[in-house]
Amino acid sequence: SPTRIGSLEGHTISKFTCGLNQCFAVVKRQGERHGLLFKKLLNDSLCDVTLTCKSSYRVKKPAQLLCHRVIVLTRCPALLEYAEKDLIVLPVAAEDAVLRTLREYLYCDHIESCPPHRLKQLQDIGSFLQLDHLKSLAGAAQARRLMAQNLSSRYSVKSRNLEAIGSRFQQDLKSLVNNNTFSDV
Repeated sequence: SPTRIGSLEGHTISKFTCGLNQCFAVVKRQGERHGLLFKKLLNDSLCDVTLTCKSSYRVKKPAQLLCHRVIVLTRCPALLEYAEKDLIVLPVAAEDAVLRTLREYLYCDHIESCPPHRLKQLQDIGSFLQLDHLKSLAGAAQARRLMAQNLSSRYSVKSRNLEAIGSRFQQDLKSLVNNNTFSDV
């Protein structure tokens, strides 16, 4: 009879493989429950700042992503250094997909939309912006990708700690509530 795995209940399994003694399941992470509420803001018309990055030989015309200043600067205070009137320009070049994933992380606390081949660049940006949780999420995703590739090609992988550093989403939003910098009253 099948064995029930309690820790997978409620998760959506995107990949599954098994052998004689072990199985491997990749599940879709839903993110922090608070982050899911903020996902609705990604398409909000009341955005007051544009997030972009410098151009390079690979990124001729970087994406211009509309954001809410209060969310971006609360989640990543390091961006305040690069904020002008209604523009935040990262001093590093980033592919559009990585910039979109950074915005997704700031609003939703997950990195589901990042293409696997861009995880290293996302990890570097997380390090540059002192976002340890983002950096660890990208690193863990890279490790899971490598492990899945190695399992599918039947090579062994040294076990690594794939857990990400804890999220600061809830603490960031609590600090926003207690801060009157962005209040309109």
